[in-house]
Amino acid sequence: MREMNPLQARLISAALILGASLVPVALPATAEPLVVGFERFGSEANTGVSSGLLLYNELSCSACHGLATAQQSAFPKRIAPKLEGVGERVRFDYLRAFIAAPHAVKPGTTMPALFAGKSPEDVATASDVLAHFLLSLGGSFASDSAKPDATRLARGEALFHSVGCVACHEPTKAPNTGHSDDPFWEADTVVEAPEREVPSVPFPDFAQKTSAAALAAFLADPLHVRPGGRMPDLQLAEEEAAAIAAWLVYRNEATPPPSEVSYDPAKAEAGRALFQTVGCAACHEIDGTNSVLAASALTSESLEAGGCIAPEATGKQPWFALSENQRAALRALFSEAPATDAPTAADRINHTVLALNCYACHDRNGLGGPEAGRAPYFTETEALDLGDEGRLPPTLTGVGSKLTPAWLEAILTDDGRVRPYMATRMPHFGEDNVLPLVSALHDVDKVTAPLPVDVTGLLPHHRSHYGRELMGTNGLGCVTCHNLNGTKSLGIPAVDLAFVPDRLNPEWFLRYMLDPASLRPGTRMPAFFIDGKSQGSKLFNGHAQQQIEALWVYLREVKEIRLPEGMEDGADYELKPTTHPIVHRTFIENVGTYAIAVGFPEGIHFAYDARTMRPAVVWRGRFIDAESAQADRFTPFVKPLGESVVSLPTGASLAPEASGPWTADALRFTGYRLDDARVPIFQYQRGALRIEESLRPAEDGKSLRRKWVLSGPPQTQWVRIGVGEKENGAVFRIGELTINVATDTPVEAGPEEVGWILPVTVTESGTSIEQVISW
Repeated sequence: MREMNPLQARLISAALILGASLVPVALPATAEPLVVGFERFGSEANTGVSSGLLLYNELSCSACHGLATAQQSAFPKRIAPKLEGVGERVRFDYLRAFIAAPHAVKPGTTMPALFAGKSPEDVATASDVLAHFLLSLGGSFASDSAKPDATRLARGEALFHSVGCVACHEPTKAPNTGHSDDPFWEADTVVEAPEREVPSVPFPDFAQKTSAAALAAFLADPLHVRPGGRMPDLQLAEEEAAAIAAWLVYRNEATPPPSEVSYDPAKAEAGRALFQTVGCAACHEIDGTNSVLAASALTSESLEAGGCIAPEATGKQPWFALSENQRAALRALFSEAPATDAPTAADRINHTVLALNCYACHDRNGLGGPEAGRAPYFTETEALDLGDEGRLPPTLTGVGSKLTPAWLEAILTDDGRVRPYMATRMPHFGEDNVLPLVSALHDVDKVTAPLPVDVTGLLPHHRSHYGRELMGTNGLGCVTCHNLNGTKSLGIPAVDLAFVPDRLNPEWFLRYMLDPASLRPGTRMPAFFIDGKSQGSKLFNGHAQQQIEALWVYLREVKEIRLPEGMEDGADYELKPTTHPIVHRTFIENVGTYAIAVGFPEGIHFAYDARTMRPAVVWRGRFIDAESAQADRFTPFVKPLGESVVSLPTGASLAPEASGPWTADALRFTGYRLDDARVPIFQYQRGALRIEESLRPAEDGKSLRRKWVLSGPPQTQWVRIGVGEKENGAVFRIGELTINVATDTPVEAGPEEVGWILPVTVTESGTSIEQVISW
């Protein structure tokens, strides 16, 4: 058991003097103030922000000592919680104990210990009269009428672990990767998250501090009490806030103490005077005003000597219990000449996203994003097969060139939500804290050499009926993946494209359509345009930019005109590949929820399983019906419409050794692209090994030619042919299938359950291998 520190000893002594029942919570190894940006990034080399300046701002040092440098004005102001009505939110004993020794009651708090270093009797007296003064500011605490039932507590725990709370706070259970709405998710739908490296923002003992009802009111509108935005508004419905609050208060089978305290007027008056003299008014406003103490000279000597950042408290100044790293960062700030240059737009972005901890959810220019220990808690609301794009918040890299200023403002201050399938909410931080980001992002991210794009609608190729044709199943097939104007897509429900003209800058849309991966690495959006030519339509002779401009004009007018082919009510949802291949993502029987169906005009088709990275089913004749995916995402899995439906061997197709492992666990599917013939090229990786795989009709029009291209550092990989009978050379019969491997390398017998395997020598430029599948 760790030895009691001096703060704990003083708090217990003060509590005994006061007769309070509250005892300090168990402290971690250190109780210094937690500033997440400082702990995660530390040095200026990472963020462009001095770590000392970040601490100076987030500890509200400027409330007494003024701005450290001109750069500090680029931070959103750190505003202390409002104290009016605090007696309605916080139990008296907790309030008194927190004033006495904040670091012992709530480790990680940025509130300094005002009376550290003084005698227990002085601490007890001062904290008692201050607490009575705060009670006099209004509000009467009311305990919960009854303990919430188990269902509400489970609902609160589920919401806490899904809507975004664990981006900053410590999770208490494994993440729900089964996307179940049932808060009692089963063991087989969870995974163990890696250990978290970024410290979590600690909680107080809520049962000792507040009631579930009071906490619910705070969670519903945290900016009302804490306008500084460090605790953002997650846009919780009333029921959601109540459920989370109930779980936080009662999760440890807590029995909250009774609360029947009223303030003593004489003590309240003494507390009012003390509130001014000890410095509370430097940070906290009462009735919208404060009385800032005389500013100290900004030098390391005056701040550290016997005071705020000293290693030990002396009782002369507030004490923050800083770690040595924190003191060193502040000393470095004081030792440097104050920067006089006015902050730039880039400074404002860097300082704001760091102070508000936007990096917990978003990355920008390679910095930040969910850390490994928290990323599994970012989930889809349903099992929609959208990959990381469906669960992780989007990158902030280049967001100022991507989004229109109006949409940026809507996202930051209102709603602007276009990803309802993402469980994590976009929080609101308060207009004053984030509105300056709109112009700053626009200025910093603007493209220096924009591509010319004409979306006026005046040229012949801008006619919206051309865009409608391109959008539909006989054009580029956008509606097979994207919702449109509230109508469900034919497959996975990706972002509703009707928002595009309001959300996106036309120039960004053009760049993205020309090369999706260049702006969103890892996206599942296929590349439709290669070398300025369309891969999916002969409109305008395949001219890429003219087709993209036509799409834009159609989307601009989509609310007034017809939906694309394949999406209109009463449409025939059978997908018919007549002139080019059709790629359709849906749930397919004997393939699963990661199925990608590919149909060819030759009448020969297959379904690819993106989970195990293998073709799973082949068939002939009619392709597939998309109506069930359009009507209800959770109807029974669809079946191929044709005949001669044959399942291919299960299991992974590649292994690093002949002995295995023959599983897809180490493989990572990275999407697909379309070649010149609009045939999808499936892409996946294992470490530095890159694999591209495709299937297309063979020359006889009755078989499928499967091709792998393996590239990466020189090595040997093993390709699985399958379990079956070897006839001659490299021809095999596997049930109804005949597989012919085009190779001069002898095929070998692998493990019994794997069957026949083939060694392949990988080169950096790429090694290909083909087989023909007949049935």
